[in-house]
Amino acid sequence: MKKKRLYTVLLILFICGSCSMAQEKALSKAHHVVIKTNLAGITLWNLNLAGELNLNPVESVYPLTLHVPVSYNPFSYGHDAKLKHIAIQPELRLWKGAAFSKFFIGLHAHYAYYNAGGISNINKRIKENRYQGNLFGMGASGGYKYMINDKIGIESVLGLGYAVVNHDIYDCQHCGSKKGEETKILFVPTKFAISLVYRIK
Repeated sequence: MKKKRLYTVLLILFICGSCSMAQEKALSKAHHVVIKTNLAGITLWNLNLAGELNLNPVESVYPLTLHVPVSYNPFSYGHDAKLKHIAIQPELRLWKGAAFSKFFIGLHAHYAYYNAGGISNINKRIKENRYQGNLFGMGASGGYKYMINDKIGIESVLGLGYAVVNHDIYDCQHCGSKKGEETKILFVPTKFAISLVYRIK
């Protein structure tokens, strides 16, 4: 389990490190940079922002971009229900024809620290317990981006993959005693976003 966690962390560092290398190359090439926010995440009170950088010259047949979203939720929903977390999910995306336009496929890694519980309409366990711990894993995604004009666009994306969750379990949402610890490997949707996109350059 520790090896899987190490490999995931190394992958995240590799993807993020490639961003800094690409920024140096961008000084002499025509690149684009966009920022975006996931509107679906905002409905859950997730404060989120993502940046995406074109890693190839704009004339490339298969442009490659680096997409790095960060999400933060410090809120409680009432009656001790919460989905508190801080998360990052860097992703490499491959486009056909032009970056930031139409269809793409991606490969991502993810890490999150979470404190969640008391949420109904999901399952009985998360309604009656609180979970606090870490999540990490990898996945693949596909999506479509439509630019309304030169600056503003809409993006939808769905991803599937695995997540390793390692958390402590508490008896109730606020003040219960610790019931135990749990580690699981889950094969789940790892990405869902409907985002508002703004092209900086």
